Amino acid sequence: MSFDLKPRDGSGMSLAVVGEEGGQQETAERLAMFARRKKALSKKLSQLQSQLENIHSEEVGIIGDDMDSLVKELGDDVDLKEILDSIVLGRDEIKGIEGSIEEITAQAVVLEKEGADFKARYASERRVTNKMELLLASQKNELQQEQSTIRDLLARIKEVRTAKRSETEEGISQALETPMQAACATIVDLLTSAEEKGEIGVAMPLSKVLKQISAANLYTSRFRFDDDTDDDTRKWIAETFMTSFEKIGAGASTASTPSEPRPASPKAIQSAAKDLPQLYFNQFSHKDDEFVGLIKAMFEDFGIFAEFGVELPVFNGFMHAMQESYKSENPYHNYRHAFDVTQMSYYFVKQTSAASILTNWDIFLLIICCIAHDLDHNGYNNLFHINSQSPLAMIYNDASVMENHHSSLLLKVLGRSETNLLANVDEKQKMEAKQKMVQIILSTDMSSHFDVTNKFKLKVDSGVFGEKDAETGVASEEDRTILQNLLMHASDLSNAARPFPIARRWAYDIIEEFSAQGDLEAELQLPISPMCLRSDFPDDVTKAKMQLGFLDFVVAPMFKGMAAWMTGMQMCLDNLAANRAIYASIKDEEVSLEEAEAKAGAEAEARAEAARAVAEGAGLPAEGGGGAAVGGAAGIDEDDDDGDDV
Repeated sequence: MSFDLKPRDGSGMSLAVVGEEGGQQETAERLAMFARRKKALSKKLSQLQSQLENIHSEEVGIIGDDMDSLVKELGDDVDLKEILDSIVLGRDEIKGIEGSIEEITAQAVVLEKEGADFKARYASERRVTNKMELLLASQKNELQQEQSTIRDLLARIKEVRTAKRSETEEGISQALETPMQAACATIVDLLTSAEEKGEIGVAMPLSKVLKQISAANLYTSRFRFDDDTDDDTRKWIAETFMTSFEKIGAGASTASTPSEPRPASPKAIQSAAKDLPQLYFNQFSHKDDEFVGLIKAMFEDFGIFAEFGVELPVFNGFMHAMQESYKSENPYHNYRHAFDVTQMSYYFVKQTSAASILTNWDIFLLIICCIAHDLDHNGYNNLFHINSQSPLAMIYNDASVMENHHSSLLLKVLGRSETNLLANVDEKQKMEAKQKMVQIILSTDMSSHFDVTNKFKLKVDSGVFGEKDAETGVASEEDRTILQNLLMHASDLSNAARPFPIARRWAYDIIEEFSAQGDLEAELQLPISPMCLRSDFPDDVTKAKMQLGFLDFVVAPMFKGMAAWMTGMQMCLDNLAANRAIYASIKDEEVSLEEAEAKAGAEAEARAEAARAVAEGAGLPAEGGGGAAVGGAAGIDEDDDDGDDV
């Protein structure tokens, strides 16, 4: 930048910032003007001084100090008087010249001072401008470095996640080849040959066959471990060779790959739907594609399709969008977890007194929120996003990062006509639904745990919770909202209240997901989040200790608080007590995990059968029992749900 001198008030100059090139040129022109004026004044001064010297030399004998006496001596001599008048005029001219000289000298002094002032101001402003430019350049450089650091961090996160996903797949492809892979390779060779020869009639069927068997993923290499296989060997095998890994007694579940929901057979859905309102419902005995039909059964049970005008194609489109938005690679926060939470909320509404104050509209919104509460979860918790300053953390200002993300995606899905379950309700209900659904999903943030539970406790302790209006027969909006938030949060943390075989599997899934986060945090040199350091949970004993803390300080107090008002909670409390005793025995090394799980499974199955028999005799929904066997080795298929091992 540079500066421009412009007249301010006629007596001085002012500075104005102008463009670099134009300002420099105008400054140079003004300095040249000063120089020209000074030179002209100097020349004129020299001329005047020369004239003065000539006059002095010519009149030196005549011009004296006593001009009056000289006039008297001359008398009436006209010629001499004319000469004298000339001398007087010459003296006046000399005085005029001297005055001009003084004026020109003063102008030169002023001009020199203005020029000096201008140069000083220009130099000062130039220094200020240079400092500003240096500061701006420094700030720009710092900003570029920060942006580069953020880009590098995000790229590193993506790189590490990609590497984590692909390393086991690469290990498999390099170490062994399944029979199906060999068959695919042979078909590819035949297909290539047919295409080169132009044999379209051969190439098209081969292409179709290749596509079918490749998409089916019929054969996946897996290992089954003996009980005496040490943890280090299991870990090495899992990380080096397996694309989907599930240790018997110590691993994470593997959800099926999301695909467009395929309706299960009506008979299978009808059979499973009988067990939906049960605490012992076994999610792991069902495939992901069955969940659409089971949730449809929940909607039908409450008359949601008819009451709120939900069209079946829209429902199917919504469920497809939900399934596609969950990440199957997550050990815990996947589509199966979303269904598990939905089924548990259905259990609360069907088997406890919660339904006594909830309307069908409340239940409708609660089910939607349960299905969508972890949409697009990437397997990392809020603390990771905050510490890494991920894009989501920056969007939501570090506040309930994932919960805000989940609710935002839900509203986007409901904003499309083909997936809008609220299309046929009035505008007032739509606005209410959006606000309530965001609030319900935000209640799943663990930082809101005590806020959610204490609001319920305080209202129950007041003795007026759930009171209905005398005219409308409906409980207050405040009470119903408090209960919706509590049921959402409790369903999200309800794994520990399931029969031990189911509870244990969910517990190990979340430990695996936490450990994967800790691995990434270590790679990125971020603080390791609590419960995320893999080396803290090397065996069943340390994992049992973690579950005891979770039961004692989080789940059990919450469920006991719910039981203070909600009837029908006793079975949850019994399971919590039984599971705590089992974890305590494992921690104290009084029993192995396998022994504890086998015993707990048998006891759970016996209770389930007894409860089912009582319910069938009374014509009521069975409180107890599961959608599939819960006994044996947990009654849970510890293999992947998709098929047999190879």
